[in-house]
Amino acid sequence: MMDAGQARLASFDDIRLSFWSYNLYKTCPQKFILLAHAPRQRYVRDNYWAIAGSTIHSLWEDFITLLKDGKADWNEAKDFLLDNTTPYYDNFISGENVNWKAHEVSPEEHRADAIPGIRRSCTYLLDQFETVGLIPRDPATIHSELTFKTPLVNPLTGEASKHVKVTGRTDLVFEDKDSIDIIDLKDVWKRSSVDWRQLMWYGFGLEPHFNKPVNRAGFLLTRLQD
Repeated sequence: MMDAGQARLASFDDIRLSFWSYNLYKTCPQKFILLAHAPRQRYVRDNYWAIAGSTIHSLWEDFITLLKDGKADWNEAKDFLLDNTTPYYDNFISGENVNWKAHEVSPEEHRADAIPGIRRSCTYLLDQFETVGLIPRDPATIHSELTFKTPLVNPLTGEASKHVKVTGRTDLVFEDKDSIDIIDLKDVWKRSSVDWRQLMWYGFGLEPHFNKPVNRAGFLLTRLQD
């Protein structure tokens, strides 16, 4: 017999279970049920590096879009990333409700520190992609900010759920003929600060999306330790 919480959960026609909500459900099922269909609220960024990390994501996403549209090539990657760091950072800051008090720095101090850090990180990421052989490649095989939604499958019976969907949004997917590589960018520099189960979650959702197995999956840490 279902308890009240399970009954309420079962009443939803389309439960979208992301990695974040999965962890929330494990911690507090009642809170997960309450928030399952709550509208997303715009939040105040009070993490110092999150601002820079979001700028890095936007730079990469837009450069890959230019590649796909034939308006840029890989030889221009470094110049694009470095030349656009300042305008992208300024544009991002202008549209955010930043809690500067939480940062304990002024906007001017943050800008002076963050912009050189973003440039170093972009150069580092570019070098790492080349080192592991992910670039250069055909832009059509690169998928940036890819959203997936696939039915949750019972591992014991193989039955796909009619109501619960595993969802996620991956930073970068590199597609080969027979497999995929998944890269998630993290605005941290400690390996202990990331949860490797997130990559398993992405693999679970992306393998049926592409109908190809995962070859490699990893985090690239965008924050460099000085």
